[in-house]
Amino acid sequence: MFGLAAMEIRSPELLDGSRNRLQSQHRYIRIGSHRNKSWYVSLRHNPLLLAWLLIRSAKAFGLWGLGVQNALNSCKLLCRGFAVLACQYLFRLLSNEILELPVSGHLSLKVHNGYKVFDLHRRVVTKIFSPKVTLDQISDEIDWARRVGTHSFAPTVRRWNVEDRWYEEDYVNGCVLPLTTRSVFLLTFHEAMPPQLAPIILAFSPREVKALEYAQGRHELLLGIQSQLAEKRLDATKIQRVWNFSRVMIERVQRAGNCLIFLAFSHGDFSRQHTFITEHGPVHIDWEMGGYRTALYDLHDAFFKRLQSELVPPDVTLVLAQAISRLQLCLSQQASVSNVALISSLQEAEVYRWIYYLERICFFLGGSNDMSDQKLNKMLLSVDAFNSYEARLLERRDQTFSTESAREQLILDVTRGSNQ
Repeated sequence: MFGLAAMEIRSPELLDGSRNRLQSQHRYIRIGSHRNKSWYVSLRHNPLLLAWLLIRSAKAFGLWGLGVQNALNSCKLLCRGFAVLACQYLFRLLSNEILELPVSGHLSLKVHNGYKVFDLHRRVVTKIFSPKVTLDQISDEIDWARRVGTHSFAPTVRRWNVEDRWYEEDYVNGCVLPLTTRSVFLLTFHEAMPPQLAPIILAFSPREVKALEYAQGRHELLLGIQSQLAEKRLDATKIQRVWNFSRVMIERVQRAGNCLIFLAFSHGDFSRQHTFITEHGPVHIDWEMGGYRTALYDLHDAFFKRLQSELVPPDVTLVLAQAISRLQLCLSQQASVSNVALISSLQEAEVYRWIYYLERICFFLGGSNDMSDQKLNKMLLSVDAFNSYEARLLERRDQTFSTESAREQLILDVTRGSNQ
């Protein structure tokens, strides 16, 4: 995450630190997990009121999805929540996971580097950072959230206090995008994603960099893992696989010549779960990973995350190419004359893709570059997915080349036959 200077405008209320301090503790009890997220409910609010608010907000929390299984899982989660509310004090004695947070709300969700507390009555969401997060990191994230919140595609930050480790933003009143099958996802990807990503890419001034230098910088981050081999008892064979893949990508970028690419603002974790459809258009939440990356990072990330756990069909390579062409069109409709070079640079789609591979692998290092077996395994899963896609791409090119060669031979044979 890249730090930005704090915005100059502050309301009188926010300048008064004492009014933004959190003092009392509020208790929440865990009701279960939904889509790999741990949910908690408050023990102090009226059970009937909270039940009504939960039902009213079920779509916004992604509790309903397509398919019978998703609906059943959502119902189970809500039923568990109601059971907790009806038997609060009994659960308080039996549960081994009681959460205490300095913010009052109806629901709490475990997120990256802390928790988010939802006040469904006031329509606000408060993020509370965990003790392991430094004040500099908190300040950077709040700065990004405030800057991004000035745009219509992100929630507005209302209050914050760096020393008390929290900030408050608007609750997004909308519906999460429905879960689709892979076939529907691939058919709609090039139409759905580019219009949403274009405003984000142009939200802050893109930066021109030399492709090879930027790629080598990512590679050097990966080479820094070497010092942790003995200390963390990491598998040297696995790390070597990551290094070898990184070197191949560097060689490809080098062969492409000394081309220029653009870094643009990126969500960093762009996905269906973070996109809400509202009456004012799509709004994206959870900007904790926001920062400058290659201009096609979010497009590549949304694409490969969906395909990483599934078999890649041969025709999937066309989907990404169509999406990039569509994104160029969307950018040209919104961009100023100064961004013509950015749009033109997207012609180097292969270079952007190769560097994305390096960015995504480095993403798992985190800000501290601290390595672990879990992170290493995630890197390898990504490497396998990228290699699979490159293999499919090469296979399709071979088929296209064979078809074109056969067509040329057929034309030559017909020409010869007519001459005879």
